[in-house]
Amino acid sequence: MGMARRACAVRVIALLAVLVGARSCVLADTPPNHRRWGLWRPRLIAGVRSNVRDSAMFGIGWQGEGAVRSALRMCADDGSNGVQFGYVRHDGRAYAQQVIVDAQLQIKMNMDWILVEHKTRDHLPAFAWVLRITGEHIETEQDLRSASGASYVSLFLTAASGADEDDIEGQEEEPHVLSEIECTGHSSDVCIQGQSGRSVSALTPYKLMYKQPTYGTPPTLSFAARPPKLAYPEHIVSTWDASISALLVAKDASKHSKGPRRDLSQPVTVLGAWAREQQFASEQHVLRYMKDDGSGVRTLHADDPEAVDSCADARTCSVAVVQRVLERDFRVEIVFSEFAFDDELLVSLCGAALDERIERARRAFDDRFHAVFRGIAQNYKAGSTETRMATYALSNLLGGFGFFHGSSWVERENTEIATSTDAGIEPKNKLETREVAQVLGQDGKLAALTPQNFFTATPSRVVFPRGFLWDEGFHQLVVLQWDTQLALESLMSWLGVIRSSGWIPREQVLGFEARAAFPKHISHLMIQNPSVANPPTMLMPWQVLARRCHNMHQGTKENSLDRVHPEQDATCSAATWEHVANALGLHLRWLDTNQRTRDASAYQWKGRNERHRPQNGRNPFTWASGLDDYPRARVPSAQEKHLDLHTWMVWAHSAMVTITSLAGHSESSVDALKRRADELKSMMETQFGGGSDRHGLLFDLDRDGAQIEHVGYVSLFPLMLGVLPHDSPRVGAALAAMQDPEQLWSVAGIRSLSKSDDYYLKGDQYWTGPVWIPINYLLLGALHNKYAAYPGPYRERARALYDDLRRTIVTNMARNFEQQSTLFENYNDRTGDGQKGRLFTGWSSLIVLIMAEEYEGLIV
Repeated sequence: MGMARRACAVRVIALLAVLVGARSCVLADTPPNHRRWGLWRPRLIAGVRSNVRDSAMFGIGWQGEGAVRSALRMCADDGSNGVQFGYVRHDGRAYAQQVIVDAQLQIKMNMDWILVEHKTRDHLPAFAWVLRITGEHIETEQDLRSASGASYVSLFLTAASGADEDDIEGQEEEPHVLSEIECTGHSSDVCIQGQSGRSVSALTPYKLMYKQPTYGTPPTLSFAARPPKLAYPEHIVSTWDASISALLVAKDASKHSKGPRRDLSQPVTVLGAWAREQQFASEQHVLRYMKDDGSGVRTLHADDPEAVDSCADARTCSVAVVQRVLERDFRVEIVFSEFAFDDELLVSLCGAALDERIERARRAFDDRFHAVFRGIAQNYKAGSTETRMATYALSNLLGGFGFFHGSSWVERENTEIATSTDAGIEPKNKLETREVAQVLGQDGKLAALTPQNFFTATPSRVVFPRGFLWDEGFHQLVVLQWDTQLALESLMSWLGVIRSSGWIPREQVLGFEARAAFPKHISHLMIQNPSVANPPTMLMPWQVLARRCHNMHQGTKENSLDRVHPEQDATCSAATWEHVANALGLHLRWLDTNQRTRDASAYQWKGRNERHRPQNGRNPFTWASGLDDYPRARVPSAQEKHLDLHTWMVWAHSAMVTITSLAGHSESSVDALKRRADELKSMMETQFGGGSDRHGLLFDLDRDGAQIEHVGYVSLFPLMLGVLPHDSPRVGAALAAMQDPEQLWSVAGIRSLSKSDDYYLKGDQYWTGPVWIPINYLLLGALHNKYAAYPGPYRERARALYDDLRRTIVTNMARNFEQQSTLFENYNDRTGDGQKGRLFTGWSSLIVLIMAEEYEGLIV
């Protein structure tokens, strides 16, 4: 094969895409000087947006053509298409480095993203950012024998027209448009100008420049590559429908909504301005607009999806795509600035100046990581698998943050859940009228809540790119060690979604992008129930902050707010903590009232029913607990009692003591919390301590008061939350069960259910055997902070177990990371192999704190 033909087969198309005016963002009330840009679209492999509503939105994608045809790579998925990706550095604010390996297309890409704050010509504060993408051809034996295919990098600028879900409020607005597209010839810079923001008074003009490649432009091409289309009816969707449909034509999964819906199976209006660099064998190089025939601009109409209209110019279009053809060894830079570029800014963000910025940012991240997590620097060598795993875990936790805007969908009524107790306690779980934006469905049993702005970390960009209440408390324990202010922004955002009753929806599925990523086979879980709870893990990071503020007020340097930004004084103000204490107190009162048993003597997770059972199991799910298929009572009832929730309530009341004290609440209200915690603690033995006591542990109780004897995570909760006295015989029983390989000890850590249990690996094999890092972190924290720290009969055993367990977890996770370059949702208790969700750098990132031996906020 000749060199010209070989060059033809070795090419990459880079397609720059920006969603302008898509309505999904958060913190609309953020002061203008707090507006900033970030990689806050976790569903995308690389997606940029700001923290204002109707932000411009940017995304990266690529696809292959030639001997190897491929679908578009744009959404974060499970790696089944041979693509691995992940951040190797991410500081949560202004710098990120991501490495992508596409084995099928034989290309490795390094993406460096840098955010810069600058001043405009009028001395106004503004932001700019630059993304550099460097491609490297990965040569294989097969590649040496033949031309194995071509790759395309598609980076696109686009906006969805039509109604967004915010129009539930009746606020119909015209979509923002691109003001200008400058396309001036082969290998020139391509500039796109637009506006970002919610209202006319708050619009921020911007300019985006897709610069000519530094290198990698093929000399000639013998064909004109055909770009992917944005949106059309399902029967003509091209190869990249699965990836792009969720992003550009967001799918509304509701069968009940009367509001506007957009679906691939329905006609959709999208205005599109396409441009690409056409290079022909004749060596003519022209940058043109394109229709389907490659020459112009295309519009899809709602009433005629196949009609093609041509825009007179780009001023009437809200979608643009710039497409380049590149060899697999290439480098391109994309530069963005609010308002406009000046020559000095442009020079400072590109070329050799960018080399220096990137090098400084990488050094700063590495130095800061070792300074913040001193325990890792002291115990693990720089560059070791363990250290690389820890930086990867932190970076991808920070890289999983997202901004969202939208409505939670909730049940207005649920007759299957008890609404009162025999003791006369009336749960408050009704939604107030002002909280409901729209009643859904003809029967009126569903509602869309008032749209909200939301900023959160996510469990996994691959499988769970949305907010989870149960997970978020663990996430922010890690973030707090790195950037207190960033953690505080997210924690405050979660306080903002507490309803007037005190209920918090356990999953935050807000906006089209989050809904499009929701698994279809469990779409019913998208509908939230105002009676269903989740563990109050959110109190853990708040307790850390409260203790640090207390230490700062006391002048204690250790564990004070020395890792915060200058806002630390406001963070520790009485006004801040009054707001926090009131919000968390409201939620705790809701838990205390709504999760009672019928006789009001104990607690139970509401929402269990006969209809929802795992395929391979007899016990109904207990999704509210977070331990979904862990065995409970086979027959759900209003009388069953759940040990883990009772333990959480003991712990939560104790945690609120520190928080309310900092808020300046009266001594009597603080004492009331202490008394309630002590009362619940004393009730634990009388309520759950009956039965044969052959295991020496506490267990759930069924409707008849009989113990449900399953040795596992639930029976360990009194120890893992530090509720058991350090000299209690039940501590010894728990240690014995954890150290026994036939019960809970495994090659990966403490397994979720005893190997000797009849239900072991039954159900969904989710919480019935596998090893989960957050629970093991709680166990390590309890051992480290209490049971191995205080003199008593079990101190030495607790210390030995702590050392063995910590070493086992780190060793096993490092082995998996060395082999697979990622973290997992849980780990197989027999082989130690990672399983379920990949890139699970939410609560599995707690490995960073385990390695650093940081256990703040766990024992109260």
